[in-house]
Amino acid sequence: YEMAMPWAIRRSLSPSTSEGIATLRSTLLQEDNRIQWDRFLQLIAEASTKQQSSDNINRVSSSTIDESPKQTSNNDAKATAMSDAISSLLGSTRGYTLRRTLSDLDSIDLIKRLLSKEARELRLKVAIALSGIRDKKKKDYTLELEHKDVNNLRPVSEESLALKRRQMKWKRKVMFLLLSQHMKKQIKAGPIAW
Repeated sequence: YEMAMPWAIRRSLSPSTSEGIATLRSTLLQEDNRIQWDRFLQLIAEASTKQQSSDNINRVSSSTIDESPKQTSNNDAKATAMSDAISSLLGSTRGYTLRRTLSDLDSIDLIKRLLSKEARELRLKVAIALSGIRDKKKKDYTLELEHKDVNNLRPVSEESLALKRRQMKWKRKVMFLLLSQHMKKQIKAGPIAW
């Protein structure tokens, strides 16, 4: 079930019916395109609670039993699958609804909320997560250069690789367009938005 989670999330973020699209939009945005801030903070709090309890369990189990390389590899594979499934959605045709929702988002309100006192803990967590991602990528890249083992790679067809490259290319373009659109909104709104 855990390995299917990324695809279930991807599917829920790419509804194909008008009812599903309306449900996704109402889950993420209010009628005036402002983010559902309370819901967002609640999700962050729940994720944080689950992460803390998971960390406590891992600390107890690692003090009694060392985590095997296979378990570490399994966890890395799950994280990679989750990241790939969601990030490739932005660059695929199925991601239209998510792209439209992100485009409609009132970024001026979002920035104000992110700069508020209630978002202080969230900003701290994001900073910690971003620094951890950077360190992990650097470590992974170094390990990849040192221990490249072709036998452990999962077989992937050329067509699949080509599709993944196209999706990543479109994802970068989409992200650039969304960010530039929201930056223009911020500049147009002026200092009031800041």
